[in-house]
Amino acid sequence: MTIKTIYGKKYAYLAQRRRRRIVQEYLGPLSDSKTAAMISILKREKEIPKRYRFYFWDTAPHRIHLYGNRSYIIERILEYGDMDAFRWIQKLYPTKVIIESCLTSKRLSPKTKNFWPIWFGIRHVS
Repeated sequence: MTIKTIYGKKYAYLAQRRRRRIVQEYLGPLSDSKTAAMISILKREKEIPKRYRFYFWDTAPHRIHLYGNRSYIIERILEYGDMDAFRWIQKLYPTKVIIESCLTSKRLSPKTKNFWPIWFGIRHVS
């Protein structure tokens, strides 16, 4: 999110990567209540919800980036999480990424590494 000041007024823009380009999408003036509501929603989507923070007991929640630390988040939820937490990571990440993290992880217990491929219907896991 970027905030630009133009002629003394502040405006919000959302910067997103689309393929190889970074595109800025105009959200609106900061003084507008709809823009403020949109900004608060976008900020919440960038952090771990409070109800799942206890799964990350050894790390400060504000230091965990949902996309930069996705393997760490997926591993923790697969190892210690409940079904509600699992549904949250399914909304956050594609199933392919979750399966890939499960199959390549060296931090998951053998029990967990055995369970999740069965859950996803993957037959031959070595």
